Amino acid sequence: MPAAVLPAIISGVAAGSWFAGGSLVVGFSWLSFGSSLVLSGLGKLVGSAKKSGGASAGQQGITQTIRQAAVPRKPVYGEMRVGGALVFFNVTGSNEYLHMIVALAPHEVAEIGEIWLDNYSIPADYLDSSGNVTQGLFSGVCRIKKHLGVSGQTADSDFVAENANVDTNFRGQGIAYIYVRLKWDQSKWPNGLPNISAWVRGKKLYDPRTTNTVFSQNIALIANDYLQDPTFGFNASSAMVDQTFLAASANTCDEFVTTNAVATNVSAIDAATGIITLVTPTIDTVQGVILNYIRGDQVQVTTTGTLPTGIAAATNYYVIPYQRGTTPRIQLAASYADALAGTAITISDAGTGTHTVTKNAEPRYDGAYLVDTSRAIGSNMTDILTGMGGQLVFTGGKYLIQAAAYQTPTVYFDENDIIGAMTINTKLSARERFNKVQGTYISPVFDGQSVDYPEVTNTTYITQDGYEIRSKIDYPITQRPGTCQRLSKIALERMRQEISWSADFSLTALQVRVGDTAYFSNVRMGWTDKVFEIVSWKMAVRTDANGVAVPYITLGLRETASGVYNWSNGEETTVNLAPNTTLPDPFTVAAPTGLAANSEKVMTTTTGSYVYKILVSWNAVADQFVSNGGRIEISYKKSSDSTWRPTYYVPGDTTFTEVTLAAQLNTDYDIRVRSVNSFGIPSSWSSILGYIVGSSGGVGTTNDWGDFVSTPATTQDWGDFISTPSTTQDWGYYT
Repeated sequence: MPAAVLPAIISGVAAGSWFAGGSLVVGFSWLSFGSSLVLSGLGKLVGSAKKSGGASAGQQGITQTIRQAAVPRKPVYGEMRVGGALVFFNVTGSNEYLHMIVALAPHEVAEIGEIWLDNYSIPADYLDSSGNVTQGLFSGVCRIKKHLGVSGQTADSDFVAENANVDTNFRGQGIAYIYVRLKWDQSKWPNGLPNISAWVRGKKLYDPRTTNTVFSQNIALIANDYLQDPTFGFNASSAMVDQTFLAASANTCDEFVTTNAVATNVSAIDAATGIITLVTPTIDTVQGVILNYIRGDQVQVTTTGTLPTGIAAATNYYVIPYQRGTTPRIQLAASYADALAGTAITISDAGTGTHTVTKNAEPRYDGAYLVDTSRAIGSNMTDILTGMGGQLVFTGGKYLIQAAAYQTPTVYFDENDIIGAMTINTKLSARERFNKVQGTYISPVFDGQSVDYPEVTNTTYITQDGYEIRSKIDYPITQRPGTCQRLSKIALERMRQEISWSADFSLTALQVRVGDTAYFSNVRMGWTDKVFEIVSWKMAVRTDANGVAVPYITLGLRETASGVYNWSNGEETTVNLAPNTTLPDPFTVAAPTGLAANSEKVMTTTTGSYVYKILVSWNAVADQFVSNGGRIEISYKKSSDSTWRPTYYVPGDTTFTEVTLAAQLNTDYDIRVRSVNSFGIPSSWSSILGYIVGSSGGVGTTNDWGDFVSTPATTQDWGDFISTPSTTQDWGYYT
């Protein structure tokens, strides 16, 4: 669709004229500052336009303010730091004041929070009732007025009064914007015009669970709003969206997931406002201050003394970020809904001792997204769906918005439901496989910038594949690294459930639709109530031998398991979560157990030495592929040798063999035995190492001299046993 272009905020004035001659008056250093801003913004737009449709292509440069004649509208979902379009730029008062209007969103927003000039934060309590900055670095040289884009929005009176070329038609109805006035001060603006950005709680969303339209970060509700948006999205009607399915997905997104603890000490509490100042964490000098929490994080507060009045021990609260830069500050809400609404608890004193705020959980799937209307609507929707590992399905005249979660099947199928041949794929191609996932996300903790999330690795799959296979998955709507890891783990495990198949079903398949799960049993395949996800559904009609039209349904199915969606504080899954079959696995061969050895004297040679044979035994192998048509492989060598002697085989149903060899007494041998099934697949080796010819049984940490008899010298050392024996000593079964 064509890019939606931001209309003039000022009625009757073309956007292009704001940035050319005529009414635009520019003085001294302001000119160079404005020019550098144009080039920076334009460069970012060109750079992202050249990207080849990557998932995060539309999220490049989102914190930069852009000045150019025509700027794509960019709706804001969730809470995020955004730049905007510089749509008005003027100088007054003998070049003393620079006036700017920065459009942030083409719709009403829930809140415009702290404003950033470059990386310096100006929170709400730095502003007086007229928008003048009264605290911090820019006190006395900056004024900021916020307008949420509500219906019936009126012009900013200060803006109109101080700019002769505008009037009260400059209202910006339906456009969220900030009016910024900067006073020239060389000491405050040494690097030129600062980049202006704002933390915005964006578009209000309809929630079918409450029928209210409120601010939300719920990915399912974001997807629903974009699907129905008539200007920027798909323009689907609410009747075309399955509301029951939507409510279920919204509930999934709002579930709280336990996380690793993130603890930060409190440095101060303002009882009048309930604002909690946190100790600045030790971080690198480039990044600056970091607020370790984002809106909706579930936390508890502990103390070495007494908690502030209004905060209870062992009670969950929810974070409301107040200031992310310069000084990290938060407020606490009694519920997740209150955190989204910005409703903080009342704190009436600071308490005593050292207080610690510790995060313990977070919403399963929430996030924020800046819609780039210069991109295809399908690309934006794909970005949104990544935030819940979900899918958008159109079936039966309805859109289904589905979040990634295991659905316990309620429908059972077996061979009796199939009326055609099954087409089965048991493996993915090598190019479709991966065992490690890495990528980027947009992090509020890192000033709304794109950063890497911790990679997700499955060592079991690496061992199976023989080497690391990396896949890159970016999450442009996800704001928490833990969520990125959960989603990446789901993607990894989904890929490893490799069995997929299709078949024509009778009309019993009307019980399911795409996205559902079902049990399927098939004796030949060794499946007993094996769980499959329905990935495609199509009804057709064919004519039978009697010329009767017979309707049928073709289903496409892929194996799944509840463990695909399991997560325990970032713990990876180390086993295949959906065993492919209950039939014996020909590639898993049982090794012989109970391995033992004994030696017997066979004959005396002419030189007076003996020929011995070693009797090797083991327990019967229970694997039918070994005992019926398989074999047992035996190999041996002197323990001092590095090379095993050629192996030989005995039938798989035998439990012993004889190894005949000529050797001196006290010579030790290594013996190994393994199973080989009828397909030629071997098991691991079972071994006896250091077996001494003439001894009985295996060799342990002590020597077993068995039936050994000799005529010793005056003194013999038998390892740990030393004696002065008589002329002949028989050690019998001494161990």
